[in-house]
Amino acid sequence: MTCFRKLPLTLKMTLITLLVGIVTWALLDPIHRKSMKRTFGEQLKDRLEQEAYENRMLFDGYVDRFMQSTKILISQRGLQDYVNSPAAKWESLPPGKDRTIYHNEPPAWLPKSSVIRTLPDVHYIFLLDKKHSLREVYMKYPETPPAELLDPVPLLIQMSHQQAFMTEINGKPYIMASESLRDDHGNSLSTLLLAAPLDNQFLLESQGVVSSNKLVALVSIEPAVILSSSHPETLTPGTELKALQGSYLYTGKGFFDYGSSDLRINFMTFLPVRPYDVLSESILKEEWVNRIITALMLILSFSALMFWITKRVQNLTGKVRDAEVKLKIEQPPVRKGDELEVLEQRFLALSEEVLSSHESIKEQARMLRQERDRAQNYLDTAASIFLVTDTDHNVILINKRGCEILGYREEELIGRGWFETILPADARENAKSDFQEFISNKTGSEIYLESPVRTRKGEQRTIGWHATLLKDEAGNIIGVLGSGEDVTDRRKAEEELLKAHKMLESRVKDRTSELEKANVILNAEINQRTQIEKALRKSEHQLEKAQAIAHIGNWEWDIQSNKVSWSNEVYRIYGYRPGEIEPDYEAVKKAMHPDSIKIFLESIDSALRGERPFEMEYNFFRRDGRTSILHTKGEVIRDSAGSPVKMFGVVQDITERKGMEDRIRASLKEKEVLLQEIHHRVKNNMTVISSLLKLQADKVTDEYYKELFNESTNRIKTMALIHEKLYRSEDLASIVFSDYLRDMMDNIMCSYEIRAHKVRLNKELDRITLALDTAIPCGLIVNELLSNSLKYAFPDSMSGEIRVTLRKNNDKVELTVGDNGVGLPPDLDFRNPRSLGLNIVNALVGQIRGNIELHREQGTEFLITFSSDNY
Repeated sequence: MTCFRKLPLTLKMTLITLLVGIVTWALLDPIHRKSMKRTFGEQLKDRLEQEAYENRMLFDGYVDRFMQSTKILISQRGLQDYVNSPAAKWESLPPGKDRTIYHNEPPAWLPKSSVIRTLPDVHYIFLLDKKHSLREVYMKYPETPPAELLDPVPLLIQMSHQQAFMTEINGKPYIMASESLRDDHGNSLSTLLLAAPLDNQFLLESQGVVSSNKLVALVSIEPAVILSSSHPETLTPGTELKALQGSYLYTGKGFFDYGSSDLRINFMTFLPVRPYDVLSESILKEEWVNRIITALMLILSFSALMFWITKRVQNLTGKVRDAEVKLKIEQPPVRKGDELEVLEQRFLALSEEVLSSHESIKEQARMLRQERDRAQNYLDTAASIFLVTDTDHNVILINKRGCEILGYREEELIGRGWFETILPADARENAKSDFQEFISNKTGSEIYLESPVRTRKGEQRTIGWHATLLKDEAGNIIGVLGSGEDVTDRRKAEEELLKAHKMLESRVKDRTSELEKANVILNAEINQRTQIEKALRKSEHQLEKAQAIAHIGNWEWDIQSNKVSWSNEVYRIYGYRPGEIEPDYEAVKKAMHPDSIKIFLESIDSALRGERPFEMEYNFFRRDGRTSILHTKGEVIRDSAGSPVKMFGVVQDITERKGMEDRIRASLKEKEVLLQEIHHRVKNNMTVISSLLKLQADKVTDEYYKELFNESTNRIKTMALIHEKLYRSEDLASIVFSDYLRDMMDNIMCSYEIRAHKVRLNKELDRITLALDTAIPCGLIVNELLSNSLKYAFPDSMSGEIRVTLRKNNDKVELTVGDNGVGLPPDLDFRNPRSLGLNIVNALVGQIRGNIELHREQGTEFLITFSSDNY
């Protein structure tokens, strides 16, 4: 073996070719091989086409499950509650990736992990606001989503809305589906977007556990290369399709039917040809003499080719040796033998040296980025403005605090002239003159000054600057570094203080004169107040009795002296005898529940600031250890300047009332949950029945009876969808019938995929709410009429349109189902038909006490009207 490795490449490959040619020549059997290969090839192609059809149907079903996952997730109560909660009020937050929340575990607005695992292989779940700005992301795998998904364009949302849409992102195929959450008026509140790469795992799961031995792959068009496969160990991604021609047969088609997909790839099925070749080779073992001349010619041709390749390899080896000399790399000793091995050794040595240099450069770049980020963080966390300009007063750097004070974004200031952008017009010339004098180093290398600035909103502020000159290594001035502080409020306060001092002196003089006059009037009022006090004491006694009866006490707080007074009933509510303790905040805080203390203080502060009245409920521990719920309400008394001086209010024991409210609320919640569970179980039972019928239909070979099973399955699904809508709805007695019709008709179109691919469904549905007793018959009516149109209106793959409208006309509801197909037979009496479907329709119209009419002017149109009193 060692001697063989030392042989030159041309001689080595010639010997190998000679050996292979002799073996191949001895096994050829051209006459029988052609006939048998043709037979085996036809059988193999037939099997391949059958498997390709089955595999594509499995893939289509899996994509449909992926699309249906959006409907399942968007209907979750947790998502609806989260979007409507205060935590999801995104209007006050600016859009952008820096405000996006990332989740590695299912967040509160998604079902539990056990439910997520039952869905198709969804990599990412995106939650967008009503403006289609990304807000939250759930990542099933620790892989950062592509930038195109973190900032989805409106066209991407539109193309994936309520359907599966496939596209290419960063050179990888992706599948997406989205669904909008709407309010009662049909307005979008949020959008849920599901995305997953069409990788190896996705293709494997699309074929199911039973069909996991199927070989399928996604193949690019130009060049034809495998992008992903169900068995990467066999069909390795990155392999060119032409490299598999001798080992596999394959067929497939491109994606042109998923939401008008722009994806230019093929879904292909592969069959290995090796088992069939082994079978044919075991049969054919003769007639191989005719290949002698051909084999010799191939050997000679291959030897010439290898001689040419050897020369090319030797040239490459020389170039690698030149590169080693330029890079000063220690050169391995030159030896003779296989030229490819020599080239490989030199290339490995060169690669190791380049890789080592590359890692060193990356480490230096990383350290530079860390130093830059650390310096930027220091500037952004500073409380002052940090500004750097060049000698032409253009902004080079400004920190985050400076942008906040001036109201500009950083990119709006960098590179622009400071004086022209920020300073008022009347202050620019003086500022420029001072700047030129400063950078000329005439006033020293440091300076302090105050200058006006104009914010983006047009406000004028005063900034106090500490500036210093920036110089390069040669001592040349290259710019100015300034540290600024907003002193606007301080300057205004100083001016206001001076004005107030002068005004106070004037008021003291006027007040002295008024007090002398008021002293005379005061003596007269003292006698009058004595009589009033006697009447007040009598009223206070009566008020105390009334408070004891109603369990309401009053309190008063003198803010200036910080003294608190309680009525006798307040003492009794807190569990004390009147006058037993000193009424102050510490006594209340000691007995108040810890969770209520912070809210209590915030409510008082808000009332003192005049933001809202003081009113709250809190838990309180009485002296005897019992817990009470108290309600207190207060009002603030202010002086002429608006400053709070007193606060008074009432407190009431509402423990019994709260207990009664909780019992009533718990009873109502229990009944709602019970009714939702009933609807949920009815829906589940109908789903089980539908699944059993589907399984039974799969075993029926007769197309007529299979169609009967499918019709029964659709009827049951129609009723099950009603109960699903009800148990997800807040109103358990009625549903939004227009939303229900959209989902139901989408399901019917999917079930009639073969007939409906050329039929367009036109829906004009007003938002109408129906009671359960009316919604179920109406849903079954639409199911029967829509199914009849799909089955009979467009024979021989004829294309056309089906129209479904729902509107309210005065006190009537009008439901129309029509098509522009071939129409019903002229002699058909639709009120006494022989078909089961029209008999069901007539019976259901009578059940809702409605009227049905048949119009034959353009195709077929059924008009059903019923009274609006039914909803």
